[in-house]
Amino acid sequence: QYYFDAKGEVRLQITSNSYYSAVKIWHDLLKDSTIMSELNLTSFAQDTKGLVMFQLKGKLNLEELYKLHGITK
Repeated sequence: QYYFDAKGEVRLQITSNSYYSAVKIWHDLLKDSTIMSELNLTSFAQDTKGLVMFQLKGKLNLEELYKLHGITK
């Protein structure tokens, strides 16, 4: 699940099958800092079946994102 607002604040709620996968997803999201920055971990938990749920909060560069997808204001 994800949420973002008009100011570019973004929250991502992600479920993965392991801690390793969770860290890899977080790392991959940080690779392109022109689109997303300040991506911080706000919650992290594992259920009894081993699924890892975590939430990230950060900033989207909306101008760069719009430009990448050919959207004009």
